[in-house]
Amino acid sequence: MDFEFLGNRLGKPVILQTNVFTNGLGGREQKFSLWFDPGADFHYYKLLWNDHQVVFFVDDTPIRVYKNNIIRGVGYPNHTLQGITSFWDGSSWATDGGKTKVNYSNAPFQVNFQDFNIDGCISMPNNPNKDCASQKYWWNNKK
Repeated sequence: MDFEFLGNRLGKPVILQTNVFTNGLGGREQKFSLWFDPGADFHYYKLLWNDHQVVFFVDDTPIRVYKNNIIRGVGYPNHTLQGITSFWDGSSWATDGGKTKVNYSNAPFQVNFQDFNIDGCISMPNNPNKDCASQKYWWNNKK
């Protein structure tokens, strides 16, 4: 699952793109115009992933729900999750449809994290934890 902050021109809203990957493939992008400048202050970006759904949150507001419809043949994430953060140059397509390029004279680029937390069930790729779907974990509640 991805939270991607797409570049913007000054005065334009920042676009947040989400994506859900299944079997190593994405292609499930959805874009949202943020109602604030994410660079001006800290905000909370959360992800809830269980057997029922994947929910993307911004400041406790659900912005996207990706339901588990695997019974209908729709792909659903089923691999262990790892947290990765990176910068990459998507200016060939991301900002104004590729019209605005990254200005590398503004480097170095940086990001700051605050209150970072992962709450989950430990499962290793070669040793899956079958107990991860248990109702003993709060995140497995269907609601």
